[in-house]
Amino acid sequence: MENKSLYNQAQLLTAGIRVYEHLNKKPPDLKELAIFLNLAPEKVAIICNELEHSGILGFIKSGSKEALYIKDHKKIEELPREELETDMENEIAKFKELRSRHMVEIEKRLNTHDKKSEKYRDIDKALKESQASKKNNPLDPLIK
Repeated sequence: MENKSLYNQAQLLTAGIRVYEHLNKKPPDLKELAIFLNLAPEKVAIICNELEHSGILGFIKSGSKEALYIKDHKKIEELPREELETDMENEIAKFKELRSRHMVEIEKRLNTHDKKSEKYRDIDKALKESQASKKNNPLDPLIK
């Protein structure tokens, strides 16, 4: 179910629920549906929750088990058919942009650092030259 539209995902899950019910004579829970469709249980849970909020699917709660059932399959036609960008792809894009901005900042700092180091070298050179050209104080040997 890589990056399909919510419409296509809803079609797949509702078809999976119908076929599972036909073969096993009982409605599937999230894990059984994920195994049946060979999908990640987390992804199936996220999509089923979205479809429950849309009024397409419902959960039958009995004890500790929640089985899925189809409430209104006609509402699938109201879902968007364009492909959805996953949150992970959005986060990766944001991270890449942030990283590139950070690299630009580092390059700017390195460029200014080179200019500063040149200035410091010039000052250091000037100080050494002034010390070399400095006249000896006749009292220096007495101080040491």
